[in-house]
Amino acid sequence: MPTRPLKILAMVTALAALLFAYLAYRHTAEPPPILPSETDLEDALAKPEETAADWPRIVVAGQPLSRGEPITAAAVQLVPARLVPPDSFSSLEEVVERRPAVSLQIGEPLTKRHFLPGSELAHVLDPDERAVAIVVNDAIGVGGFLAPGDHVDVLLYLAADQRRRQPAQARILLARQRLLAYGQAPAAAKAGTQPARGAGRGSDTAVLAVRTEDAPKLLLAAQVGTLHLALHGPEPGRVLGEEADSTLDAIAIQSPAPAPPPARQPVAEPPPSPPPTTIWRGTDKSTVEYPQ
Repeated sequence: MPTRPLKILAMVTALAALLFAYLAYRHTAEPPPILPSETDLEDALAKPEETAADWPRIVVAGQPLSRGEPITAAAVQLVPARLVPPDSFSSLEEVVERRPAVSLQIGEPLTKRHFLPGSELAHVLDPDERAVAIVVNDAIGVGGFLAPGDHVDVLLYLAADQRRRQPAQARILLARQRLLAYGQAPAAAKAGTQPARGAGRGSDTAVLAVRTEDAPKLLLAAQVGTLHLALHGPEPGRVLGEEADSTLDAIAIQSPAPAPPPARQPVAEPPPSPPPTTIWRGTDKSTVEYPQ
């Protein structure tokens, strides 16, 4: 038998053996598909499909929430969520009247990280602001018609000084300052019993948000004069008296200067002494001097 046909037959046989070996490997490497049993199919058909009504409900912002402003019941709502964020709230009572430390957009879930621990006033201050309290009464505090969130002008009244010959003065010390708290307003608001405007409070404190550089000026002015508050309207307007010098730089706020020493009274010179008297007794001469 010729050699060439034998070589070709051997090569074809080797290729066929390799092909059968590859197919056998593929068949043994892939597991056979597992078909669901009749019981599994019946359970899957009997189980109802999960809907949004079955999801847990979380509190989200129903409208934009501003940083530091108390949350009202109308500003938040409960919505179903398939994925619940950690530290979320499941009831509206947990967030109503609280003040978020950051601003939130509509639909954003509220979590505990939005409410930082500590004083509520600390979270409503800007980095360059400081909270300063001043003592006020109904007359100084616009008759009690003040509430947190109002904007006021701080007026300074200096009484007349007769010794220094200075007339009484009144100036706008700080214009359009944000009122953070007045009397017991923050505590009452937290308890849900916000006091009505105009309710007399007697002597209380007003907490203002002032710039860092204005805080020492406000405290010093409270020591040398009388502070009054002038309430602004709901919309920003022209500050009264801004055409005049409305800063405290025009008034030398400092400790009262010591009183000048009393003027020295002129000393009256004594009257001249009377001339001596000469007395003659015959030839004897004597001189008599009289005291002053």
